[in-house]
Amino acid sequence: MPSDDAKTVLRRYLKAQEDRDLEALVSCWHPDVEVTHPIRPDLSWRGLETYRQAWARIWETNPRSRFEVVSTAVAGNRIYLEALVEHADGTMVPN
Repeated sequence: MPSDDAKTVLRRYLKAQEDRDLEALVSCWHPDVEVTHPIRPDLSWRGLETYRQAWARIWETNPRSRFEVVSTAVAGNRIYLEALVEHADGTMVPN
């Protein structure tokens, strides 16, 4: 049975994306967050401040960028989210 806590975090994250609320977005992650880029592992990164800077840059360079959810799932305390993000050049890349 999915954890209410994980479902709540997922809802908060998606709402923060919709509202473009950087602090709310960042608050959804552990300070030692590690992100592995599925297509370009060289673009992987670690740490909350790096996460904050990445989203700030995305929203600053493309104020109308889209965040498109492909799928979500919650299993226990794990959240799975597949999404695409539109960058300044108009490309949609996995997030």
